[in-house]
Amino acid sequence: MSVLPSGSPPLPPPPPPNPASLEAAKLLAGPPPSRPAAYGLISGVLVAALAAGYSSRAVLFDFDQAGSLLFWVGVTLLAEFLWLPTLTGRATSSMAATVNFAALFIEGTEKALWVVAPAAAIATVLIQRRSPLRGVYNLGQMMVTIVAAGWIYTHTGGGPAKLSDFNQPATLIPFLSAGLVYFFVNTGLVSAVVGLWEGQRLLRVWRENYGYANDLFTTLSLFLLSPLMVLSFLALGGVGLTLFFVPMLFMRNAAMRYIELQQAQEQLVRTERMAAMGEMSAEIGHELANVLQVIGARAQMLLTDPEGVRSERAMKAARMIFERVADMRRLTKGLMDFSHRDVVRRREMVNALVRDAVDFVSPQNRFDRVDWRMDLDPAEPEADLDGTQLRQVLLNLFRNAADAMADAGVAERRIEVGTRQRGSTIELWVRDSGPGIPEVIRERVFEPWFTTKPDGHGFGLAVCYRIIRAHGGSIAAGKAPEGGAEFMVRLPGRPAQRAAA
Repeated sequence: MSVLPSGSPPLPPPPPPNPASLEAAKLLAGPPPSRPAAYGLISGVLVAALAAGYSSRAVLFDFDQAGSLLFWVGVTLLAEFLWLPTLTGRATSSMAATVNFAALFIEGTEKALWVVAPAAAIATVLIQRRSPLRGVYNLGQMMVTIVAAGWIYTHTGGGPAKLSDFNQPATLIPFLSAGLVYFFVNTGLVSAVVGLWEGQRLLRVWRENYGYANDLFTTLSLFLLSPLMVLSFLALGGVGLTLFFVPMLFMRNAAMRYIELQQAQEQLVRTERMAAMGEMSAEIGHELANVLQVIGARAQMLLTDPEGVRSERAMKAARMIFERVADMRRLTKGLMDFSHRDVVRRREMVNALVRDAVDFVSPQNRFDRVDWRMDLDPAEPEADLDGTQLRQVLLNLFRNAADAMADAGVAERRIEVGTRQRGSTIELWVRDSGPGIPEVIRERVFEPWFTTKPDGHGFGLAVCYRIIRAHGGSIAAGKAPEGGAEFMVRLPGRPAQRAAA
């Protein structure tokens, strides 16, 4: 390795971050989230929901209707189990819309208000395992949605559903009007809070989560199924509602398969794109490394030979060349690491690899004041993998965590690394106490060249992604349970473990 001799003049301090690079990083991350506006929207929706609930409070004290109310809440909660994430994973859809429509048309707005909204809130927290804040917002926005749909239903001539209504085509007008209002108010309020929370445009969030063809067809199918549910209830009573859970389950499974297919297709496209970039990066990195080696050697010769540089200006220029060559060498190393494809597998103890990586980095200055926590599986999981490459993944994740906490000025810096054997899969996670990764860019952090660091080259996480995928595993960025960022790695266990599982 070439180093500057002890007699050389001191190198100048590194230049400050380039403002253009900082601005580019901000642009890559998207517009900043508008959290005050999001909280304002949540507050406004809850105030409107409180007003609607207060005006309909008499339903709660009508004990003659208590049994019917509990019945509809139970049916709606049962339908809420048929939920699925949207295509982006940032919102959810539910097959309960059919039951919600039926409750509105049969029981009226005031009673449907106290059926649909509480069921949606309970399902959000207990069934979907979302945060209590999302549960409260879901309660409020469903109340607003039911009030809006009920209002348009009543003012277009709709009333309590009767069997005779199905012989009159005119009843389709209030039915269709209420359905359109329900769909756009419901999805619009969800998209609005997601957009404000993540700093995205409302129309874009709506289009990505609800405006694609498959979701629109699913919504239309649920909407058209609702009058049949009403007819069945009027003819057969409560038993008639249960007949529709099977077709709703079929629609839910079909929608889920479509989402999984789209995500797999995107994963394939991303993998192929990264493979093409890897081939290009290998060629570029190889050529750059050859040229930089010559330039760096010449610059170092000038610095070490007193006769080679005769002025302070030339000495400064030579030092600048040497520094920039070092920067470019770091970039070429990222290119070469990204393009490296060979995986030399051998039997490895995953916990031992984790301990070695932590022992290696913990004495470095970057990890000063970092509290290390290890939660390793006592069963000592084993895997057939390239230990050197997995250590590289861990080092990259550790460095990113330390840099994120340092840049954010976090007082309590903590990095947690853990392992678990889950059947035939080994889970390995790295968590930190930093500011976390904005949800809007979590899918992009593994792309080559994508970085939010002013001096980053954008290959660290791309290398991690390539290595884990080459081992037949997966890596995902998310939010740690206690805040901060989490990177979850899943690797296949050894063949004997997979057979036992």
